Amino acid sequence: MFKFRYGLFILLLTSCSGTQRIAEDANKISDLANSSLGHFEKIESEATAVSVDKDVIQDAAHKGIKEQNEIIDLVQDINLTLPTVEDETPWWAQLLSKVMIGLSIIGVAFILWYTGIGRLIKNAFYSIGLFIPKSTRRDADLAINVLHADKKESFREAIAARRASDPAFDKAFKTAQARKR
Repeated sequence: MFKFRYGLFILLLTSCSGTQRIAEDANKISDLANSSLGHFEKIESEATAVSVDKDVIQDAAHKGIKEQNEIIDLVQDINLTLPTVEDETPWWAQLLSKVMIGLSIIGVAFILWYTGIGRLIKNAFYSIGLFIPKSTRRDADLAINVLHADKKESFREAIAARRASDPAFDKAFKTAQARKR
């Protein structure tokens, strides 16, 4: 299985895009056409010196030269068209790429939180007053009001507000209250 993955990895690294392959093939065709054009020109010049059926040789050489010129023109047209061609990524590859990016972000966030760095970052934001939850700010405002008031109802209101905003505190409060009875 490891060799298959390794081979697939090498294949992906060495493969080229469709436009690049088209360009390479077009250049090879152009090189071959230029080479055969030289051969046909040589045939034409030699045919004039040969006394055996010159017309047939010259006609074939003229046709070959004409065809090679057409091939060269077509290759030049391909090369002019190539900049307008774009490689197309399949929909599933784009989806897979986005899923992998999302999983990577989630993985980094999990590692940060699991190692404790996330809590450190959260506490750093809290220390400069950023990203403090709304319920915590509301509880802090109520606690300040309770400190400045000497009424017994103010303490009850603060405890009730804290219990309403934080289910964990509410459960801990009920447990502590049951132990005291």
